[in-house]
Amino acid sequence: MDGILRKKQEEIKELRLKLSDMHNKAAEIHKRIEQLTRENAILDERKNSALAQVRSRQDEAAQLSEELALIQSRGQELNDTLAGLQSEESDAA
Repeated sequence: MDGILRKKQEEIKELRLKLSDMHNKAAEIHKRIEQLTRENAILDERKNSALAQVRSRQDEAAQLSEELALIQSRGQELNDTLAGLQSEESDAA
């Protein structure tokens, strides 16, 4: 009877050790999941920030393009006016 009891106690001890090992592994996996979740959130923030910067630069480029077109148009108008004035001056002379 003592032999059976000791055998069952050893089996219980082994099962407790296995259970403890499984708990430790589960805790490690949980920590890793939390770490990966944090890293993923950081990467998402960086991605969103980069996309916002790209959109901002695109908006700025569009505004500069419009401004350049206006300046070029105004420059052409001034050149036309200058050419007209030079023509008038040469006609008057």
